[in-house]
Amino acid sequence: MIRQVNTLKSVVRISRLILLAFYIFMNPLSAQIKIYVNTDLEGISGVFKFEQTREKDTPLNIQACEYFMGDVAAVVKGLLDGGASEVVVLDGHGSQAVIPHLMVPGAKYITGRPRPGAGNLSELDSSFAGMVMLGFHAMMGTPDGVLNHTQSSRSENRYWYNDVESGELAQNAAIAAIPLCKPYIIKTPIKVREEYLNLDPSLPKPVLVKREGVAENALHLFTWSKKQ
Repeated sequence: MIRQVNTLKSVVRISRLILLAFYIFMNPLSAQIKIYVNTDLEGISGVFKFEQTREKDTPLNIQACEYFMGDVAAVVKGLLDGGASEVVVLDGHGSQAVIPHLMVPGAKYITGRPRPGAGNLSELDSSFAGMVMLGFHAMMGTPDGVLNHTQSSRSENRYWYNDVESGELAQNAAIAAIPLCKPYIIKTPIKVREEYLNLDPSLPKPVLVKREGVAENALHLFTWSKKQ
């Protein structure tokens, strides 16, 4: 019962944030609003150890994927409540995180690899009004960035774009810009918001659910009563 109540509160809270984003950034005259939800696992609620994300189908990984599906459900419901006519969810984590029996209705889910599309962003094109980036993590070397890395979490790869060091958030935003989709980020660490805002001041401001890093494998967790 407690878990069900917490899930409902999560849906309501993120639904309000998504709804606000639609009113601010989306074209109110558009009859059809397609949204692409690009996901990762390391920035999801309750995920703060690489043991949760690297090895597939371990007890810790299965639990992390369940957390992931809870966040995805809240986002999908929020987008639909906010007026989206179509929602496509991409399973963007390397070892994949979608649990089929936990998928909420109203969205199409893309999972499994390898798959076509630039950066594995299958089916992303100019018909989408925007791309939500859910559960993204800080780039490699970010101080206090929880599970910070870029590309492989087992390496120390670092990347620069136009002389600005950036991570996977920048890579995906750049790919989304090819078909002229607007990028949005939600449910990501504060450090990722800072990275996002450094990309381009003209980008839509992120809708953020607070998640504070303490160190690479540590973060502040808040109960729902504290977060409301």
